[in-house]
Amino acid sequence: MQRLKILSFVIITVVTLSAIVSATAFALPEVLDEKKEQAAQNFIGESGTLDLAKLNMKKFECTASTSEGHIEKGKPLGLFHIHFTGCSGLSGMSCTGEGDKEKEILILGTFHIIYDKLASEGSLGAAILFLIPRFHFTCSLLGAKVLMLIQGEVLCLIKPINTFAKHLEVVCEAGKEKGDPGETTYWNDKSEAIDVKNGLLGEENTGEFEMMSLVGSGLILTEVNVEIMA
Repeated sequence: MQRLKILSFVIITVVTLSAIVSATAFALPEVLDEKKEQAAQNFIGESGTLDLAKLNMKKFECTASTSEGHIEKGKPLGLFHIHFTGCSGLSGMSCTGEGDKEKEILILGTFHIIYDKLASEGSLGAAILFLIPRFHFTCSLLGAKVLMLIQGEVLCLIKPINTFAKHLEVVCEAGKEKGDPGETTYWNDKSEAIDVKNGLLGEENTGEFEMMSLVGSGLILTEVNVEIMA
C-alpha cells in the first residue's frame, strides 16, 4: 500500500512538473515593472539613419525618427507610431508621406514582443515584430514622381533582456542580399518556429510587391524600469 502511495505521488509530481514546463514553454516574453507586475507602459523612442531597400532598387533613406507607443497591461503587444524625417531616395528625390510635411513620413501600426534567437549570442532572446498596415509615400524631383506602397511585417531584435532597464535598443538587421531582412524567424506562444515569409513588401509603380528590408537601430525609453523576461 505504501509503495502504491509513493508511486501515486511520483506520478502526480511528474504530471505537475510537466504542466509547469509546458506552461513555461508555451508562454511569451513578459514585460515586467519593478513590482514584477505586467503593468501597462507608455514609451517614446528615437533613431538615427534608417535604410529601406528592395531588390533591384536604390534604397530610400530617412536621417532620423521619433516614435511613441503603448504596451498593453498583461500582454507583450501594443500600438506604435513612428515619425520619420529627412527622407529621400532615388537619385536625391524628396520622399513625403500622404498629408505629411516635406521629407517626413508617419507610420502607424501594432507590435508583438516574441522569442527570437540572438545571432551574436546563439541563445534564445526577444524580438519585436512590427505589423505595418498598407501606407504610401511619394518621392519627387524636378517634376518626376514615384509612388511607393508599403505593407507587411518587420522583425527586429530587442535588448537587454532579463534585466531591468529604462532604455531598450531595437535593432533591425539586413540580410545577405539587398532587400533581404536579417531576422526572418520567431517563436510563437506554442513554441512553434514561425517564418516571416513575406516580411515587409514594397511596390514601386510596378503593380507587383517585392520583399524589402528596413535596416537601422533605435532606442526606446519607458516610463519606469522594465524587464523583458525571456
